[in-house]
Amino acid sequence: MSDLQLIAISGDMSEGGLSDTNTVININYENKKEVDTFLKYQNHFHNKAYDKSFPNKSSNKAYEKYVKSFLRLKELDIFHSKWDFRTIWKYTYK
Repeated sequence: MSDLQLIAISGDMSEGGLSDTNTVININYENKKEVDTFLKYQNHFHNKAYDKSFPNKSSNKAYEKYVKSFLRLKELDIFHSKWDFRTIWKYTYK
């Protein structure tokens, strides 16, 4: 079985951000559910940001869920800094 990873595709932890290469984080399969939740809310919030009435009540709720899921990944020691939050992540496999 291949190893599950998160890779930075945009933002501070990606190539051209604060780093000269895209950051890759190995994910333990027991944490996959929490990472899935984070990626879901990351995507949901960024989609809400394109709404012409942004910010609004809907985007504020999406942001709260996004932050909560990020903090959960910090508790699990997957993320370590605010720069991880300011990055767009996606799954990749080793």
